[in-house]
Amino acid sequence: DRPELIAESQRVFAAHQALQVELRGVFWLLRAVRKVQGVSLNELARRTGIGKPALSRLENDPAPNVQLNTLQRIAAALGKEI
Repeated sequence: DRPELIAESQRVFAAHQALQVELRGVFWLLRAVRKVQGVSLNELARRTGIGKPALSRLENDPAPNVQLNTLQRIAAALGKEI
């Protein structure tokens, strides 16, 4: 019983780590799009209704904690889709 629990927890942890890498990549791309478009964090905050400090944290946090609808709002504000 215990070895199965340990194996499952290791699987869940690995999946979580992989998701963090994917999220980091999504934010890297969104930040690159924002900069190419010349959109400031202030302007993105205005477009999304998300505060500038929160946007900055999301762009720079190595392990962002974010909901899919937040990603979609940011992408939409930049004319992109997730």
